[in-house]
Amino acid sequence: MAVPNMTIEPESQPIEEQEQYLQIGEVAEKLGLTQRALRYYEERGLIPAPSRMTGGFRLYTPDEVARIERVIQLKNVLGFSLEGIKRIFDAEETKEQIRDEYRQHPDTASRRRKLEGLLTATQEQVTIINSRIVALEQMRGELEQKLNHYRTRLTEIEGETVQS
Repeated sequence: MAVPNMTIEPESQPIEEQEQYLQIGEVAEKLGLTQRALRYYEERGLIPAPSRMTGGFRLYTPDEVARIERVIQLKNVLGFSLEGIKRIFDAEETKEQIRDEYRQHPDTASRRRKLEGLLTATQEQVTIINSRIVALEQMRGELEQKLNHYRTRLTEIEGETVQS
């Protein structure tokens, strides 16, 4: 769920709140990204549109920075595509909305429907992760075959060297 753009005048915020916001350049430097990458993540819906200062400068909260860090982790460390990351985040947002609705509806039938929705959204996340695991296992298997081939070839060459 995208956060609407807001005009923030830092000088009107308490000092402790002002210090929590980071401008786009600060976030990019802190996380090792380009400003363009941050704008692209915003365009793709991976991160919510940040608040803006009067001059239009993007301001990121600690929660938004944490979400960007999660994008980086999913992308760089775990190898997810941006589309896969978006699907994971969409399912998480769906689950959050369902949990909020669950708390508001005390009747059993309504709660049952909400729990079924949570099951579906969580299953979507598991499916995404499982497809990534299958791809990684296949890649590992191919690399292990190459390792075995190279070890066999090395043993053959060492055997030829001993005979010479």
